[in-house]
Amino acid sequence: MRLVVTQLEGNGLVGRLPNPADGRSQLLSITAKGQDQLSQSRGIRTSKIAALIEERLSDQERQTLQAAIAILDRLS
Repeated sequence: MRLVVTQLEGNGLVGRLPNPADGRSQLLSITAKGQDQLSQSRGIRTSKIAALIEERLSDQERQTLQAAIAILDRLS
């Protein structure tokens, strides 16, 4: 995990802060660059999923998926 965090920090995607509650540990925060990259990645993934739904699912399957999403939304 330490190597992953070091790489993310090296790429400017996260920053480290001292943990005021425990000097032995550090807190991680996402940087503006990291937030931008995360948003871009989510947008690309959302577009791919939407395209796959459109290409591979029938009208009935899309309706079923929409109903399932509505049910899941009620749980949150």
